[in-house]
Amino acid sequence: MEALKEMVTSFPGEETTSESVQWENLPWIRIGLIAGVLLVTAIVLCVLKSLQKI
Repeated sequence: MEALKEMVTSFPGEETTSESVQWENLPWIRIGLIAGVLLVTAIVLCVLKSLQKI
């Protein structure tokens, strides 16, 4: 009995242009998390500086 392997490279109706592939490969979640952490850090440091705690 032979095992069948089926590989799905694209879904029906999905665009495979180079522009859409380029935007899909960007790690938006990682960029958002890093930006969020940096923003919160900057806000905390500004608050602590204004209260003269640092």
